[in-house]
Amino acid sequence: MYCFRCGRKLPGREINCPDCDTPKKRRQRRHKRMVLGLFIFLAGAFVGSLFDTYIFKGEIWKHSLLNTWIKQDDNATQIPNTSAVASEPRNIKVEVRYDDKSTTTTLYSEKEDVAGLQPINENPIISKKEQYEEKTAEEKSEPVLQNNEPSKDDKPVSETIVNPSEIKTEEKSNPVVELSDVSSASSNIAVETVASDSPEEVEPVNKAKVSDEVIIVEEYENGSSEVISSGSETTLFTESNTNNSNDEKKFPEGNLVYKSVSLLEQSDRDSYHGFISRNGKELLFASNRQDYNGKPTFQCFIKSPSEKAAPKKVFEWKGNVWTPELTPDGNMIVFSSDSEKPEHIFLYDRKSGNNMALTSGNTKNMMPSISPDGKKIAFVSNRGDGKNRIYVLELFNKNKITQVTKGNVNDREPRWTPDGKSIIFTRIIENMKISHIMKVSFEPLGEPQAIVKANSRNWMADISPDNKLLAFTRSLNAGGSKNVIVLQDISSGKEEVLSFPGIYESFRPVWNADCSGFVFHVAKKTGKCIYQANFSRE
Repeated sequence: MYCFRCGRKLPGREINCPDCDTPKKRRQRRHKRMVLGLFIFLAGAFVGSLFDTYIFKGEIWKHSLLNTWIKQDDNATQIPNTSAVASEPRNIKVEVRYDDKSTTTTLYSEKEDVAGLQPINENPIISKKEQYEEKTAEEKSEPVLQNNEPSKDDKPVSETIVNPSEIKTEEKSNPVVELSDVSSASSNIAVETVASDSPEEVEPVNKAKVSDEVIIVEEYENGSSEVISSGSETTLFTESNTNNSNDEKKFPEGNLVYKSVSLLEQSDRDSYHGFISRNGKELLFASNRQDYNGKPTFQCFIKSPSEKAAPKKVFEWKGNVWTPELTPDGNMIVFSSDSEKPEHIFLYDRKSGNNMALTSGNTKNMMPSISPDGKKIAFVSNRGDGKNRIYVLELFNKNKITQVTKGNVNDREPRWTPDGKSIIFTRIIENMKISHIMKVSFEPLGEPQAIVKANSRNWMADISPDNKLLAFTRSLNAGGSKNVIVLQDISSGKEEVLSFPGIYESFRPVWNADCSGFVFHVAKKTGKCIYQANFSRE
């Protein structure tokens, strides 16, 4: 008998080669097999990644047996790609009907190489006044609206009908409304509306409030159709849905006087970053009371601003949610999260469940604050040289970002003034020891000016909606401890430290829209909880 490894003849009845079958040789062979197996595994993974990237475009699982067991989940954290609803190009007709029985119609076509809807009718919609002037030569008794109705040969279309009782008008110089969709694959439509039957009374309209009674049906060339929205269940990311008047609210005469404090929300974990909706009916906040993937993670909750009301999670999010804030109409929520590293700002639509990232990249973007008109967001970013500075982005044109502050300093915690023309923020002079409250004009862009310059840590400021009081946090001890809330009379500069019984640390006052008070959070042994300071006018 011979050894099958070395070929040596084995003595007698030996079946193991004394040279090849030693413990040391066995270990060597085992190690070689492990190295070879690891090499084969890595090579297979590399080749598979190449196939997935260049051949299957990142969707190789769709071409495997796993696709028969995996059910795709319509997660609220994914924005639906409406351009991929059907493979065929589709046509959409948008028709608006008014109280005077007039209509305006625009026909749109979606092309495969264009994300979004493109108008296919060459001629713009003609206003009533223009049509009236054109038809007077033919002795028409009434102006006639041009109706760009498709012919019988046109492709099937979908139709959006707006309840005429919900159309609101106001005089402006520009008669065109641009409904700019913020989502990645939705329509961008310009609609011209007219609200009069006689040419002498024609009033251009630049804002139309669409009723919740809207039905959108997509119909395709193959005869299939799909109801995209119905009733009040869907809200698109459009300027018409979040546009709010920037006019300052009129408040009664008298001065705001602090009266009492009331508990709004607490649990066995942290609840903070409170925000009251403009109508005063909802409290929005962040809390880590529930685990996500087995870890305490801050999520967005909402409830009635009452201690006994039960909070409800607004949406499931894969990362921490910080500083959530409602748009003035209450339909959308802006917040920052580390779900996309390092931290970015997101917009969430409460009605449709859609969301989108407003910032991206390798820099940190945080602490968003919505302007009073709901069109701009002030935020903090360390883009550039790594210093935190204040920036402003246009909500309906997220690529338009304006740098507001600069210099070799760190700026944080922006809040808008009631008129939406300026921003107040915290400028850190010495970390955890000295910081000032600054104010900078945004329209027009100006240089920051200090409005609180005490030799202490002053931070997290907000101005009352009547523009009379500035509330901010002040650290009384070195190192940033023993935080209290201070009120400053803006006209006189007089300060008052608020005393809350049983509360040692208080942070981040954010005023209610009606000047009834501000919400803030406090630190307790059981965790952070949310209170409201109540004011009356005297």
